[in-house]
Amino acid sequence: MKVYLSHKICGGAETMSQIEMDKNCQAARDFAGIITTQLWVHHKQRVQIYVPGGPSEQFVSRAISKRMLTVEQVLKIDCDIMRSKDMVIVWVPDGDSLNGGRKVEHDFAMEHEIPCYVAQTVAQAVRLIRSLPEAQDAS
Repeated sequence: MKVYLSHKICGGAETMSQIEMDKNCQAARDFAGIITTQLWVHHKQRVQIYVPGGPSEQFVSRAISKRMLTVEQVLKIDCDIMRSKDMVIVWVPDGDSLNGGRKVEHDFAMEHEIPCYVAQTVAQAVRLIRSLPEAQDAS
């Protein structure tokens, strides 16, 4: 099972500091790691979760900061990556809202009939992943 985790990076605020964006990306990597662990420990299910904005994406961060790429161009690439996944989980924690790049990615997935679900918690994300027929076959 291959999952794309859409998450807040700058939340539509282009003025957010790099430190805050890094914190958001780390939180998403932690969220994905807990999901992966729970699926394996409790269901013996392997899942690959792609988290955009990872530490290896220095290229993207630099290209945007040097105005060589726009956020919109990066989102187009992210949407292309989503096409290779079995599903999209959009992480919108309690108190947050679906906006910015997450909204773009959500709408793209819906328009292209990629299974897409909004999750607030790890438990919700695990249930959503388990609900797909591909997940049942992988167990």
